[in-house]
Formats: sequence, structure tokens, C-alpha cells
Amino acid sequence: MTDGYQFIRFIYKEDQEQTTDGNCRSTRYRYGRYCAALWCANTSLNSDVSFFSFPTDARLEKWIHYSNRPRFREDSMVTIRGRRLCADHFGVSAFTNRLTRNRLRIIACPTVKVTNPRLKKLVPPEFFDDGQDSSTATQSLPPEPPTTDCAKEVDIESVEVITGIDVDKSVDACLASPPASPAFEY
Repeated sequence: MTDGYQFIRFIYKEDQEQTTDGNCRSTRYRYGRYCAALWCANTSLNSDVSFFSFPTDARLEKWIHYSNRPRFREDSMVTIRGRRLCADHFGVSAFTNRLTRNRLRIIACPTVKVTNPRLKKLVPPEFFDDGQDSSTATQSLPPEPPTTDCAKEVDIESVEVITGIDVDKSVDACLASPPASPAFEY
């Protein structure tokens, strides 16, 4: 560990040399950031995704739970800040720049569900999607309460037709439409 940041050492077969006693020794080390999610194999050397430091605020517990690493709760804040999750674990709405996916919103928490059945044992149950049929999945959910912004049926007592527009002098100028721009006149 260096300055609270964790690095993983990669020793590639082509970077090793044979010694006289038949053992291999590494001639070159490669370091990089890696994703802390237990089931994720993304590193800064094998993928082009962004990596984000664990937060130190109230979201920390959610990040630790998502990554399925309860041991992280015992780590110091310096060590926690060195841990990272990759961009693959965040939904599109968690990013300020949705195209490059390189900057998280302040309130972002990892929410992307894992669908690979081989990883089921490594993922917390609420973050695993076993691909149930949507018709059976919705039957087990409780009905959603009605929202206040849905349309209501009302009785209309009278209808008034307005043919001209009366401009109220007290209307703010910002509410009025802007004048036609001379730049668009030919």
C-alpha cells in the first residue's frame, strides 16, 4: 500500500525469465487500480472504465454492502479512500456526464444488478437479478400507491371562449415571449 491507495501487482508470463534452478522470476511489475466489488475483475490495466473512490459520508455503508466486503468496515478512512468501485456498477443517472461516465453525482450509490448466475454467491441478494419473468416478478410486488400528480376527473360547470388576448400590464416581462430576432430575418 502506498499513501492509502491500493494497487494490485500483475506479473505477466511474458515478463518473466527462467532462472537456473527452473523457477521463474518477474522482470517487470505492473500496478493499477482495481474494482473492490467481490465479483468484479475490472482493473485500470484491463479495462477503460473509470474508478471512483469510496465516499466517507453516509453513503459509505451502501458502497460497502454493495461490494460485499464487510471487512471494509474495520478499515481506516485513509484505507477506505484508497478503495474503488468501477463505473460498471453505477446506473446512467448516477453520472454528471452520461457519455463519458467519468464523474459521479454527489449522491451516487452503486445500484446495477448482476445477472450472471455463476456470480450469485458473490453478490448480495438484493443486487442479483436472476432474470425472472416480468409477469411473475410484478405479481409479488405490492401495488404502488396513487401519486398526487395523476389526472383527476372533475365536473365542469361552465366554458368561456376567449377570442382575443388581454395583456395584463402587471405581468412580468420574463413571462412574455421574446421579440423576434433580426438575425433570422433575410
